[in-house]
Amino acid sequence: MKRLRVRWRLTLWYGAVLMLLVVSFGSAIYAMTRQNLMSRVDTYVIEELREFSVELDLHEGGDETLADFLDERFFDHGEYDFQVQSMDGKVLFASTRLVNHPLAANPRLSYKKVVLDTRLLPGHGYRRVGVVRYQGPTGEFILQSGTSLQNEFAQLQSLATILISVGLLTVAIALVGGYLLAGKALSPVGDMANSARRITAANISDRLEVTNPNDELGHLAMTLNSMIDRLQDVIEETRRFTADAAHELRTPLAVMQTEAEVALRNERSLEEYREVVQVNLNATKRLARMADQLLQLSRLDVARGKSAYDEIRLDALVSDVVETLRPLADQKHVSLRVESIRPCLILGDDIQLSRVFYNVIENAIKYTPDGGSVIVDASCNEHRVSVRVTDSGQGIPASSIPKIFDRFYRADQSRSRSTDANGGSGLGLAIAKSIVDAHHGKISVSSKQGNGTSVEIEFPVAA
Repeated sequence: MKRLRVRWRLTLWYGAVLMLLVVSFGSAIYAMTRQNLMSRVDTYVIEELREFSVELDLHEGGDETLADFLDERFFDHGEYDFQVQSMDGKVLFASTRLVNHPLAANPRLSYKKVVLDTRLLPGHGYRRVGVVRYQGPTGEFILQSGTSLQNEFAQLQSLATILISVGLLTVAIALVGGYLLAGKALSPVGDMANSARRITAANISDRLEVTNPNDELGHLAMTLNSMIDRLQDVIEETRRFTADAAHELRTPLAVMQTEAEVALRNERSLEEYREVVQVNLNATKRLARMADQLLQLSRLDVARGKSAYDEIRLDALVSDVVETLRPLADQKHVSLRVESIRPCLILGDDIQLSRVFYNVIENAIKYTPDGGSVIVDASCNEHRVSVRVTDSGQGIPASSIPKIFDRFYRADQSRSRSTDANGGSGLGLAIAKSIVDAHHGKISVSSKQGNGTSVEIEFPVAA
């Protein structure tokens, strides 16, 4: 089912609330007016009953002469009707409109307390009737007095007509006004939608206009601008990543193409052909390694925040990675040792975390000269686990540290990678940072050129 537009929903809600208020206000006015009218009629009926009882007090005869006495004074008494009834239910006197339609009464009435009631008198409409038990000189009777409510009902009907008419007119005007006001209030939303619709990758630097930053629409515009900022960062990062990837892939491909073209120009010896094949093999290995790293980054970006982690002994995992890389350190005559690793548990993926420490420690070994050292130590408290990898290598320039985790960035631009299958592609630390971020951790680098580098990795302790 298609929902109404926001403008119509706001208008209908506004109209419904206003209608509720109008109905409540009109009902209150009607109830108060009715109460006032009935109170006034009741006062008149009670006063007539009082006068009627005073006249009875003046009567000195018996029941035989009571009817004649009352006929002379109350048989036709304007808008008021009177009736006298004995305690056994016999009607002793009834005024002109009650002769054929006597009023029933409860004989258990109390003295001097008037009971008021509204009754329908055939042929004469609704009448307000007061009943009281009377004890006079001539005996005990039930007295009743009534008057027509036609005038009061007519006033109430006129009032109800006026209230309904005014209420409907008010609601109709409010609906029209509410529709116009809703359109006016929502017009900035339409403007923001049009502006957002015009923003594409070609003009991603454009932003929505923030008219008033302190109201809800201003907050919405700022939120959308913040989202566009993040999208711009992603697009620009993707553009840089694509350009860097194309550049990195072009280098080994150019090497392979050049070597093949040179080899085909003239006849070569078997050894020369073997050298060409070896160069192409190294370039192919480099391309394969780069493809594997790009695939790993892509998977990390897709799976970020969706992985289910297990408890891992981080000290054991780091020790295993160190032992795996020890042959590489021995080959370079680099001292690789582990210091002060305390047992600690974290939540994570052991394969991904192994890749983090493998990339960081391998990087430290590669950039540490022969005879240098790489030290790995870990500490933990009740909240955080910290693993530090420190080398005695050449260090990193201060200007390069903020970019060290960017994809395809290398602080050592002089290192040749054209034919080295194990050469760095600038993705190792980027992969490590993506994995650490996915584990709600933090990785940082501190270095001073010529004095080595220290990489610190922190994770929250498993609860």
